[in-house]
Order: sequence, then C-alpha cells, then structure tokens
Amino acid sequence: MNDYSTLVIWGSLEIHHTGEEDYTGNGIEMNNDTRVLNRGELSIHHVDMEGDGIDMEDDALFVNRGNLYISDIDEEGIDIDNDAIFRNRGLLEIMHVDSDAIDQGDDDTEFINSGTINISYIDNEGIEVDDGIFTNTENGEINIAFVSEDMIYMESDGTLENYGEINLIPAPRDRSIEPAPELEEGPDPTEAPDPEVAADAEIELYGAIYAEDYGRFVNYNLVDIDFSFNLGSPEEPEPQQMEYYLVYGSLVTVNNGIIENKDCAEINIDGPFPI
Repeated sequence: MNDYSTLVIWGSLEIHHTGEEDYTGNGIEMNNDTRVLNRGELSIHHVDMEGDGIDMEDDALFVNRGNLYISDIDEEGIDIDNDAIFRNRGLLEIMHVDSDAIDQGDDDTEFINSGTINISYIDNEGIEVDDGIFTNTENGEINIAFVSEDMIYMESDGTLENYGEINLIPAPRDRSIEPAPELEEGPDPTEAPDPEVAADAEIELYGAIYAEDYGRFVNYNLVDIDFSFNLGSPEEPEPQQMEYYLVYGSLVTVNNGIIENKDCAEINIDGPFPI
C-alpha cells in the first residue's frame, strides 16, 4: 500500500504465503500516509523470505477494532518505523515469529493498546521499543509467554507506559539444554555462575522487563511476572546447566535504563529469580 491509499476490512481477510522464492514480501506493507482499518477478522500467516507480518513506515496508520491474527512470520510480527502509528482496540494475537513480535524503531512512532494483546512463541523480543512510545491504556491487557529473549525491551529513549494490565510468563522457548562437562549438576539459578567454570562461557542476560541506554518502563497500574514455569523452578529436582549461562531477571536495567513504579502501582513477581 502506498500514496494515501486506504483499506477498510468489515468481513474476513486472509493473507498467507507471501515472500516465496527470491521475493521478500510482507503480509501488509504500508508507506506514505496509508491507512488500514480492521473491523472484521484479519489473518496474516506464513510470511517468508525475511518478510514482516505488517511493515509500517512514513506516517502509516493501522487501527484494529476487530480480530487480528499474525503467525508463522520470518521477521517481525509488526514492524513500525518513520512516524507510523498502530492503535489496537480489539484482539491482537502474535505467535510463532522468528524475530520480534512487535518492533517499534523510531522516536516519532506510537503504539496505543486499548484492547487485548497475546504474544507467544517468539524467537527474539516480545515487545521492543527503540525510541518512540508504547502506551497500554486503562482498558489495555498484554499477555506474553514463551519468548526466547526479553519479554518487554526498551532502549534508546524508547518508553513503555502501562496504565492497564501486563501479564508475563518467562517460560523458555526452544532452549537447547546440555549437561556441562565441568559440573555434575546445574548451577543454582539464584546464584551467579562460578567464575572459574564460566570463564570461557557465553553469558546472556535477559529480563521479563529490560531497559537500557535510557529506555524507560513506567508502570501506573499492574504488572504480574510469574516465573513458575522457568528453568530451575522448585518443582524441578535436577536443574540442568545450559550450553551457555542463561541469566534471567525479572526487572533488569543496564546503562542508564529506567524502570519506575508510580502512584501506588503494583509489580508482582512470583518465582525464584531475583530482581
């Protein structure tokens, strides 16, 4: 879609198997003040060859008031750049994505959620805000589970403000687990790795909420983080060491990242991992 074009969906629309052979094809590509309004049911799936489910640039606007399903995507589920705006007032489900579910990458981009967002089975971040602002309003609900890296990630002055409800289950997805030859048993997940054992290991730090480089997360209402399904939970009698050290925190700030809890808001953390 290009040059002020508009698409309005009242019924049912299915877009699938784009980007085959040598052609990189997004499910929906929006440029130059294009508009999409979904009041029905839109399904985008099996986007290959490094394509996004929805690619938005140059003041594009997408408004979802119905049901939007995005799955089996080779790159981002929704990629937002260059002053684009996405508004969700219905149901948005994103699953089985090889990169980020939602990637917001420009300081004038905006994502406003007043509906329900369900994100699961993601290879990289659940929601990544690099510049721009993501707002979960009083009526908004965000549920994220089975994400390989950070569930919510902010950097480079990107801001996520939560006035609604966010539920995070940091259960691992497709992690290869191998016993380490140096250890008979895996490390205690609440303790830092042994420096002698970890000297040559790759250490990866992820978080349910991760802010760095002046990225900012501000909670005004409710965040629930449930680690009961993660590695090394009390129900697992013999936790295994992974082929690299996976250090997972609930709230992580690095290099001037900011996480704020304001106005008697709640952040509930249930699990064995520290802040």
